Amino acid sequence: MLDDDHRQHLLAVYADLHPDDFREQFLVKYARAYLPPLYEKLLCAGSTFCDPLVFCKWLGMGLLLYSYVMAFFLGRTIGGPVAGLLTLALVIHSEPIAESTYCGLFRSFSFPLGLTLLYGMAGQRNIFALGSILVSAFLYPPAFMIFWLAYALWLLPEIPKLLRESRRPLWIFLSVSVLCATAVGWFMSRTSSLGERYTRQEAREMPEWNRPYGRLQEFPIQTRGKDFNHHLLSGLNGRNHGVSVVPKWTLPSGKVNMYIPWLWLMLLGAGLCIRPIPYWLVSFFLSGIFLYWFARQSFFTLGWPDRYLLYNLPLVMLLLLPLAWGASQLLSLRTRILWRTGMLLMVAIIFLTTPLGLTLPGRCIINTEHMRDEWKALQKLPSGSLLAGWPTDLDNIPILSHKEVLVNFEHAYPLYKRHYTQVSERMNDNLRLIFATNAAAARIVVKKYGLTHAFLNRTTLSHDGRTPGIFAPFNNKASAMRHGSPPTAFLFNHVPEEYIIYKSEKFFVVDLARWLCINPSAMENL
Repeated sequence: MLDDDHRQHLLAVYADLHPDDFREQFLVKYARAYLPPLYEKLLCAGSTFCDPLVFCKWLGMGLLLYSYVMAFFLGRTIGGPVAGLLTLALVIHSEPIAESTYCGLFRSFSFPLGLTLLYGMAGQRNIFALGSILVSAFLYPPAFMIFWLAYALWLLPEIPKLLRESRRPLWIFLSVSVLCATAVGWFMSRTSSLGERYTRQEAREMPEWNRPYGRLQEFPIQTRGKDFNHHLLSGLNGRNHGVSVVPKWTLPSGKVNMYIPWLWLMLLGAGLCIRPIPYWLVSFFLSGIFLYWFARQSFFTLGWPDRYLLYNLPLVMLLLLPLAWGASQLLSLRTRILWRTGMLLMVAIIFLTTPLGLTLPGRCIINTEHMRDEWKALQKLPSGSLLAGWPTDLDNIPILSHKEVLVNFEHAYPLYKRHYTQVSERMNDNLRLIFATNAAAARIVVKKYGLTHAFLNRTTLSHDGRTPGIFAPFNNKASAMRHGSPPTAFLFNHVPEEYIIYKSEKFFVVDLARWLCINPSAMENL
């Protein structure tokens, strides 16, 4: 069981643990360019005790437990012990918090550190707020940007007072800011080895960026309202993970679920009219909105725009409960009881109409257990093996079998010109090899990259069913190659048994070096 992002973010660590199996380093260099150095060091330290994937799961569970503790203390700070318990319940239930945190990747620190920041700002505990800013700069820069800007906006009205009374908080904040900016700037410079970014106009003309079959599918650009609406409602939603209490209310139509958050806003919004929303939450909300807008305008200069809403709006939504609970303290006893009863009923409805988030998240979890035999067989290949095959079939091999692949779907991001030019070339050559109809064409590709093995799905080499999924423009190229010749013409449908070193019902592994008479160590003699 692994999260889809494990396949990219753990690659560099597995390459360090198995240096003899990762000699080409093409995909490893790309994965390392995006890996925050402190997180990489943390993984390396954890890998001395257990497998990196296992360590991620332990780390994710620890971060989830920490999030639950901080949720209780934050809710208690805002509205008292009962509000703390209700905040804890909603955080446990929340899909984006469970999904982002449990995987144990560097993005898993976003919600725990966000709750720490808000706890520090709500209770005037600057050491918690500044600590979360400092740690996030070394672990996940997008979260750092949200936290730093939120704290700066929160501190802004206090500057005249601090200049008159005590400048120490300002100097501490400036010192932390300089240190964090240095760390983030150095981290962002690591991608320079991948080449220049595609501009908005260039990306708009690339099928890889367009719906419905592109790798990124950013064009036509999604409306801001749709992004905002999705992340605002997601904080109260557990529909994509957990155990449903009332299955008939969790149908895909979601006719009941979609109205719950808006009723929530109406109820709590009315309660908050009694006491204004505190400025620390307003500054946190504004930081996410501004960064989302700027990231859209600058076209991925600050990373994925929706991340600034994902790690912001769900927390804002959840914290309306303890704020309204605390505000109701100003009401008369009878009115307060009625109001708080209504809030308790709303929390109960949320839990009843969406699944409980007490089990592991499932939307991005990939079950690889059914291919256990294949992963074990590939692990036994000689050191330095380089595999070709269908891109999506190669996604899990570097992590689960510790072998390099020519190219795969997971790392084929059309973001940087130099890197993606090579990815495109490898994609095309990989398809030429898979659907080769003669040994000479196959030898050209094998010699070019020093390929040693091919990991192939029998269905791919037939005309049965649709062509396996791949993104544009390679989907059309693959379909044309697959249906352009009869299956009997494909070279890999005629591999002699002595060169097939593993086969199962669906997959088989071909020793390219022996079959095509190419010894990778003497490739120049071909």
